[in-house]
Amino acid sequence: MVNENSSSASFKRNTVINFIGYGIYMGFQWLINIAVVRMMGYESAGVLSLAITVTSSFYVVAHFNVRTYQVSDYKNKFSAGEYVGQRLVNCGAAMLFCVIYSLICGYSGEKLLCIIVYMLFKLTESFLDVLHGILQKNYRLDTIGYSFAIRGVITFLSFALGVWLAQSIVVASGLMFLTSFAMLFCYEVPYASKNASLKPVFRLKSMMQIYKASLLVFAYYFIFNILTIMPRSLLEYYHGSETLGVFNSVASPVFIVQLSATLILSPVVNVFTEAYAAGDKKKFNRAYVISASAILAICLIWLFAAYLFGDALLRLLIGESITPYTYIFIPLMISTAFLVLSSLESGILTVIRDMKGLILSACMGLAACTVSSLLFIPKYGLDGITAVMIISFAFMAVATFIYTIIKLHLVFKGAGHDKS
Repeated sequence: MVNENSSSASFKRNTVINFIGYGIYMGFQWLINIAVVRMMGYESAGVLSLAITVTSSFYVVAHFNVRTYQVSDYKNKFSAGEYVGQRLVNCGAAMLFCVIYSLICGYSGEKLLCIIVYMLFKLTESFLDVLHGILQKNYRLDTIGYSFAIRGVITFLSFALGVWLAQSIVVASGLMFLTSFAMLFCYEVPYASKNASLKPVFRLKSMMQIYKASLLVFAYYFIFNILTIMPRSLLEYYHGSETLGVFNSVASPVFIVQLSATLILSPVVNVFTEAYAAGDKKKFNRAYVISASAILAICLIWLFAAYLFGDALLRLLIGESITPYTYIFIPLMISTAFLVLSSLESGILTVIRDMKGLILSACMGLAACTVSSLLFIPKYGLDGITAVMIISFAFMAVATFIYTIIKLHLVFKGAGHDKS
């Protein structure tokens, strides 16, 4: 009994450390946007936003969204080295595809350089993700939290130094990449290697099995990523980099909703996996109700806070120039609330290996996004993209909720309970 209580207390402590560390990282990543707006203006912020938007799709290719599958691989079907080897191959492919895409799209000069350098930074994050998967599987969420906190500080300082010294987004992104790369091999690789062998395994057969096992999860996140990127790309295309910079400046503080939900979403994967493996319907349902209720409560609290203080906070952080655009802050908070609720359902569907539900829900969201984007963004700009975000994530949240409820009912009656 003592051991159980100690283990439970340790897990809760590590979860809190992970949450705080991730919060520090996301906070400093958000401050990067603020620093660019304050020191270089909305046009430069738009260039950075374009780089972030373009590289997001290829970041999905780089990590192939194996993390949830990796953590929930309770039978250890694949070794840590096999996950590492697959990630390295993915990173090389993602870099190549990113460069080709950028050239096809006609990006050149500062925009092209910024995209390439920022992609290098995202590749360090992708490799970090597989290391964090190893640590999470071993319940070392505390180490992940410390990792996030340290890299949050050093990546922000290096980026800010580049902006201050060179007044260049490319130089700043380059410094951020170098510090992120150094952090990987000086801190995160040594800690992850204490829990598993990190020697890359490039066995073709096992690699193809990993691709096959996670292909539908990847397809879901790739579709989902298009859903988030398409509106921003159309906004930049029709209304310019400066408008995109304004949008991202207002939207960036919304990360706090996702951050708060991470306290629930990250560790709950382990709980769902254990309950599902044991066929414990009561434990699974209890975890589901508690986590869904907690996420809903968090979203409502932040929406109320945004209503009271959002306008003043944006003007304080970004400056008075943002005043004409602060009205889109609350609608963006609402869209993010739908997003995090959908993320919970998507995590459950991944744990019970129902990839069909993931794909169908993502396709519904993408269909709503495509139609609404083409209708609203060219004509209405910022107002249009705000409406698109709400419509897209609302469609997706409803679809995943309905599908998850139906599927869980079938799973615990014995239908479709595939533990592989």
